[in-house]
Amino acid sequence: MPRLIRSFPLFSGATLALGAVLTVSSASRAQAPITLTAATYPASSQTTELFWRGDNPAGAPIPRVGANQVWDYSALPLEPTGVLYANFFMPVPAGSPFSGAGLRQVVTQLYAGSLELAGTNYQRVDATGVFDLGYGLDTYRQSLTATTGGATDSLVVPRQVIPNQPAARVLPFPFTAATGNRCATRTRFAAQLTVAALGLNRAPFYWVRRYIRTDSGAAWGTLRVPVRQGASLVTSPSAPLPVLMRRTTLVVQDSFYLGNQPAPANLLAGLQLTQGGVSRTYRDDFLRAGSGQYVLRLGYDDPARTALTFSWISAEANVPLRAPALVQTADATLWPNPVAAGQALQLTISGLTQPVAATLPVTLHDALGRVVLTTKLRPDVGTLSLPATLAPGAYLLLADLPDGRALRRRVVVE
Repeated sequence: MPRLIRSFPLFSGATLALGAVLTVSSASRAQAPITLTAATYPASSQTTELFWRGDNPAGAPIPRVGANQVWDYSALPLEPTGVLYANFFMPVPAGSPFSGAGLRQVVTQLYAGSLELAGTNYQRVDATGVFDLGYGLDTYRQSLTATTGGATDSLVVPRQVIPNQPAARVLPFPFTAATGNRCATRTRFAAQLTVAALGLNRAPFYWVRRYIRTDSGAAWGTLRVPVRQGASLVTSPSAPLPVLMRRTTLVVQDSFYLGNQPAPANLLAGLQLTQGGVSRTYRDDFLRAGSGQYVLRLGYDDPARTALTFSWISAEANVPLRAPALVQTADATLWPNPVAAGQALQLTISGLTQPVAATLPVTLHDALGRVVLTTKLRPDVGTLSLPATLAPGAYLLLADLPDGRALRRRVVVE
């Protein structure tokens, strides 16, 4: 799956009126089915995927499956904070265990009990599909003193790149309404455990994650979603978009080993871990030709899909409004880019057609969607001073212009 860099939340609170979102079948409005191939699913190491998070979707109807559906989720409310979430895809560095064409990596996070590991997911995109190849983890350290009492007791996950066994094809090409897909894989993360009371000093500790994923092309038709434009949080309905609905079930099991033996239950309890714990995710993704990200993702807690628990909506600039025309992305020059932390970045926006205030509010977001800088610039020739504390990586510069265009530019900090 295209992985969001934040885990999916479960929403609660006020529900939608049932009349606010309709999902109906229509035999009178024929829509040709979609077939996704490598040519119609652009995905590269330079892609930035943008999403809004839906708010309180629990009262929305469940989408019907089958041929020639008409789904209207344009009244689905978006998160009122106006936070824009991003997935940054990046090239795979030399020296990784993965080679060949079509490689990319995306920032991700892995969770289990008290563990929260940051890293990247490696992918390959070729003529046969999209494959999850494995993970790269950053160094992680967790003190266990509060749990075990030892002053130096700790769990350390060293920096590592771990291939999936085998690589998992998460989207086969071609993919149509008649396509089924199943993949299973296993990944083993290595760590070091120190617990003085148990005589453990940097003892080998392993986290083994297994997952089984099943997909089906469950339906096709047209979809409308809410589109948010400009600085306002008000949304407008999109035009009907031809889409293919992919129905996915993901089963994840986590196991933990101390050396070559299953880790004892009392040790795992201190880490809030459960041996052999299983989690299940159920979701529906609506995909369109010409885009490497879904237009809408709907999630559920139960396999029967009786109620929605989360939703994500594409914030791509080329999602057309029903009226007026689609939002255009502003033509802007950033120099230098890549840039060093603490260095000044020059921003020039061309083609301004309306008077602009002396300064333009802009925000800089990191790969986890967090705002790391809020400032104001002159839009004709602006200078952005980057904090010296910025870590190397990809960032997203966002601004909305008075003429309706959107500034969405990637900034790479070296």
